[in-house]
Amino acid sequence: MTRYAGGDDRAFAEIYNNAARLILSFFWRACGDRALAEDLTHETLMRLLAHRASYRPGAAVIPWVLTIAKRLYIDHLRSRKQEQGSGTIEPHHEPLDPRPLADQLLERKSLARALEAAISRLPTNQAQLCRLVRDDDLTPGETASLLGIGPNAARVRAHRAYRALRYFIGDADATSFGGACTSFGRA
Repeated sequence: MTRYAGGDDRAFAEIYNNAARLILSFFWRACGDRALAEDLTHETLMRLLAHRASYRPGAAVIPWVLTIAKRLYIDHLRSRKQEQGSGTIEPHHEPLDPRPLADQLLERKSLARALEAAISRLPTNQAQLCRLVRDDDLTPGETASLLGIGPNAARVRAHRAYRALRYFIGDADATSFGGACTSFGRA
């Protein structure tokens, strides 16, 4: 992004390859409409093109791009609200029940605490990769580019982290962590 902000137009292809899927995933989760998510992804990338001068060299690119996406989505919701002339915005899809059963919520919180405790026992570089994959929903490959390491190094780091997590929490409990652990297995 630093190269692109500095005038190297060829660097945009690299930015596109690293960010487009993440942006599309963000919009898909937000609106549940594939066509709208694709349109908003395209618009986000166009805004990135138009506002590249506002990028601060050395700043993390993914949070900057996701901020542009979030602002665009808020603008989209506001324009829909004005078009509908009502005080509420209807979602494009049937919303999920936001109230999970109490025991499921407690189990998830307990598992999240156990996973965080296990991650905190990892070496710093492995823990950093785990948190980026878990908290920001990035693949190890996307995380590799964010961390400035190669994809193979990310796969090795993810594999070692996964092995260590399985050891710390036990093989049986590791399966209950769902995507947090299994995403490393697919790294």
